[in-house]
Amino acid sequence: MNITLLQSGNCVCRAYNLITDFLNLSVFNTLAYSAKVLISLKVYNVICVELAFRRIVCILSIGSLIRAGTHRKLDISLPLRRVTPAEKDAAEQAIRDFFKENTGDINYMDTAEMHVHAGTLGRYEYQQDHYVRNAEVHIVRIGDIVFATNPYELFLDFGNQIRALSHASQTFIIQLCCGCDGYLPTKEAEEGSHYSAYVSSGTVGHIGGEMLVRKTVDEINKLFE
Repeated sequence: MNITLLQSGNCVCRAYNLITDFLNLSVFNTLAYSAKVLISLKVYNVICVELAFRRIVCILSIGSLIRAGTHRKLDISLPLRRVTPAEKDAAEQAIRDFFKENTGDINYMDTAEMHVHAGTLGRYEYQQDHYVRNAEVHIVRIGDIVFATNPYELFLDFGNQIRALSHASQTFIIQLCCGCDGYLPTKEAEEGSHYSAYVSSGTVGHIGGEMLVRKTVDEINKLFE
């Protein structure tokens, strides 16, 4: 079976074809059936294989259908990305300045700009009595490959670290699974103020990202001991 197709596959049908190659192992009959269910539900427009697998995971009720020893479920507490008083003051000032200078209609670009500052203020309030965000993570080994889920859109560096340190032949990272906590940026991205690295774009910062990498890699490699 050509596992590399999973990396470049463009439809649920390819995911189904790859999964059915495992049919000689009875434990995967349910995987194949679930893929058929997805196709029967007309999920043809899901062009990303990671989305296809995420849907299959939900159908499977994975804890009872994957063999013991090949699946780990983690509940990880990651530190909330916090806003400093100076950042809060700057956001308030930016909003005041905007409405002084703009008295007419507000367009979508204005809304996007204000979302950044409003998100900063919202986080400042939220962090007064919240310190961590809980992330549900699943690690699933199938033969020599492994799937690792998380509820984020990881910046590339984090995904590369997980794949590089994993003992699996190939490691597939399934994102925005069992939750949707936005982007998870690197330190460099936070300092560079990329749109997906604003406080309003996610819940966890680079410190949490580094913790997620370590815990994910540790659990992956335990499955290969």
